[in-house]
Amino acid sequence: MGVIVLFLAGCQKDGGGPKPSTTDVTPALSGYLASEEASSVPGSVTVDQLSVTSVGDFNKDMGGWPVFAASYVVTRHQGVTTVHTTWRPPDSNTAVAFARRTANGGIECFTPEIFQKAQKDMNSAMQKALDNIQIK
Repeated sequence: MGVIVLFLAGCQKDGGGPKPSTTDVTPALSGYLASEEASSVPGSVTVDQLSVTSVGDFNKDMGGWPVFAASYVVTRHQGVTTVHTTWRPPDSNTAVAFARRTANGGIECFTPEIFQKAQKDMNSAMQKALDNIQIK
């Protein structure tokens, strides 16, 4: 029973403990962004020049702290080709991702499920539209 009590104490019901600093979330965000980018392209991906500007207040609906960044550079390595892409948010109120504490006290970044569903729906609609294009 002691294990269950400890586990429940680590849950994010109250905000997941103290708010992480920008220094705390930067490595987790860098790894998360590289993983997300790598899932859509072949080859390896790195995230460079990541500038985390702030960590917002815990959002219970999203399950974490919003993380804001001024910009970052995604570098894709595909064979002998290297492509650099700079990302900047559309405005300063756009979170790059959300952060939460893991069971062991570390920080991980994630996209809330509601945004994942919206992205999946948008990608599906875009693919259907592309599939209906006929070239004559």
